[in-house]
Amino acid sequence: MKKVSWRQEADLEGPDFSRLKRECERFGIGLLTFSDPGDWDTFDVVVEADHKLPDPDEVDNFIRLQVMKANQEVLQELIR
Repeated sequence: MKKVSWRQEADLEGPDFSRLKRECERFGIGLLTFSDPGDWDTFDVVVEADHKLPDPDEVDNFIRLQVMKANQEVLQELIR
């Protein structure tokens, strides 16, 4: 697939974009387009992301496995 810079015009009607849109819809992933990443007024929501609440036990397990102990303590202080 050809890499597209934000300075180039993307083919938003072509088969590649159509497939990307379908896959985002299938997996519940949001999809945005924009002409200038520094200007929020150029952003367009093509596919709204599904909003899901994670299982609290899974979040705890993730944090325990991925975040160093010292940083876990910092996070605990921040949420108190």
